[in-house]
Amino acid sequence: MMKLHLINLINSSSQKDEKPHPLPPPIEKEDRRREERHNVQEKHMTFRSKEEIFSVNDVSKNGFNAKVSERAFGELKPEDVYLCKIRYLGEQYTFKACVKWKKDKNVGFELTEKDHEINTLFVRLTLPIKIGKSLVEIDYDSSLIRSGTTHRYSGLDHTNIYLSVSERNELQAWIIQLKKRILVWQSNEKIYQTLLADENDLENIDKYFLLKAPNSSSEPTKEHTLLCLDIVEASKISHKESIRASLEYKK
Repeated sequence: MMKLHLINLINSSSQKDEKPHPLPPPIEKEDRRREERHNVQEKHMTFRSKEEIFSVNDVSKNGFNAKVSERAFGELKPEDVYLCKIRYLGEQYTFKACVKWKKDKNVGFELTEKDHEINTLFVRLTLPIKIGKSLVEIDYDSSLIRSGTTHRYSGLDHTNIYLSVSERNELQAWIIQLKKRILVWQSNEKIYQTLLADENDLENIDKYFLLKAPNSSSEPTKEHTLLCLDIVEASKISHKESIRASLEYKK
């Protein structure tokens, strides 16, 4: 979960111009679509001002938008610049954001003066969503699983998700591969993490459907577990709820 705090106004549009500031054109404005936006409503990202908490709707590399109260909608003015703080995965980041547009109690903010750390943070926020949306099912048949069915979903950045499903349509095991790193879950077993020798050598990856944690394995970090969870959340793979439950139990 991401928590975003609007700390204080540091540059007011009214200080630049005493005349009322016209609202920018509505949602169709072209520069609003320069960067792909990712819906994060299911991730329960929150946005806090001094007195209220709002929900973040979309995040892109350049900013975010949030559904706000009627009171906040009236107070937030286009071109006002705020000092903001984000808490994400236990880390805090401070940055400036400018109010760029307002429509139907939604307010869009654009990052200003982005440094490398903030750029990296917003890539971290958007990348798992981009990967999750890219996952598509491809033909796959495991030679090791004798009953039930197996599925493979493949996407960007050498990401693959493998599922073993029983004849009763219950999830028996899953493997989540992100480049060389894989997470493995088997029914009634703890999740473990191990590394592939080659991210492209997937011929025998289905052995992990049955293989108990090898000596070379380790417990996955919280950060990697959450990354996998975010990817699954953004995807349309089958048995999503069961995978989510096992990952959320781990985190």
